[in-house]
Amino acid sequence: MSFGSQDLKYVDNQPYLGKIVDQSLLNTKNSGWMVKFTVGLSGKVTNTTKPEEGAEAVRYEEIDTLVSLNTSDPDKFAWRLNDLRKLGLEGDDISVVDPGHEKHQSFIGKTIIVAPTIKDTDSGVKTYWNLVFKKEQKRLDPKDLDQANKALSKHIENANKRLANRNKAKAEPAGVPF
Repeated sequence: MSFGSQDLKYVDNQPYLGKIVDQSLLNTKNSGWMVKFTVGLSGKVTNTTKPEEGAEAVRYEEIDTLVSLNTSDPDKFAWRLNDLRKLGLEGDDISVVDPGHEKHQSFIGKTIIVAPTIKDTDSGVKTYWNLVFKKEQKRLDPKDLDQANKALSKHIENANKRLANRNKAKAEPAGVPF
């Protein structure tokens, strides 16, 4: 799904590159505590496995992404806290993200990746922006390599037999039908 926002078209879940230009801590009546980042979009990510290698330029536009600190759901709260830590939050005091805090921790100027979630609602099309993080691929611990070999060896043996049978069938001449 894609919808337009003035001249800039957004594609659902398409990652965009941007820089944080403002930040604050909010407490709303309906949603509770949230960290609000205003992000200046600079490009559409073209290589999702290596987003730092560049992006297709887009018209500059500022969007807001809200990190909801839903305390009624411990798992979601832990995920959002982890997101803030991935951005560089130090310690356990989330209030330091607000510029009014005496020990304010600024993220302004930090390059991040965001992606829109686009929803068609009764009141019109709504775009919600989410933080996106590159997934880290963890290497196996060397002590787990033997376990991997044991788990895969029978499958490899079966695959080799299938490939050998397939190659054998291709190599046999097709008989002349009489």
